Amino acid sequence: MAFYFQVQFHWGSQHIGASFMEVSGLDQEMVIEDLSQAGDDRMIKLPKEIKHGNIVLKRSLEPLDEKITSWVKSCFSYSMNGRISPCNLVISLMDAGQQEVACWACSRAYPVKWDLGILDAQKSGLVVESLTLTYNRLERKK
Repeated sequence: MAFYFQVQFHWGSQHIGASFMEVSGLDQEMVIEDLSQAGDDRMIKLPKEIKHGNIVLKRSLEPLDEKITSWVKSCFSYSMNGRISPCNLVISLMDAGQQEVACWACSRAYPVKWDLGILDAQKSGLVVESLTLTYNRLERKK
C-alpha cells in the first residue's frame, strides 16, 4: 500500500497545502528528573518537561513566489524586519485512496534551517530542498 504526506500551513484564516517527498522529526520525549526525599536514600523519578525534535520537510525546489517559499524567505530576513510569523502545521498521512490515516498538529512553527541538496550537472534528477522547522507543541489528532 502506498502512502504520502499532505502538509497544511495555517496563518490565521489562510491555509496553504503543499506536497513533500519526506517528513521526519515527529517525535516527543519526556525528560525525567531524579529527586530524593529528605531522610530517604531512594530516588523518585518525576516528569520535568516534554522535549521534541525539529520537523524536516523535503521537496523539489519551488519558485520564489510560491507562498511557503516566500514565508521562509521572510522568516530568514528576521534581522532586517524584526519579525518572524509562525504558522500552525497539520501533517496528514494519506493512503492510496486519499483517506487520512493519521494526523499531527504542530503549533507556532517557523523555519530554523533551509538546505539545498547537491547540484550535480552530471546527473539528471530533482533538486531537493529541505526545510527544518521548530515548533511549540506536537499533538496527534488522529
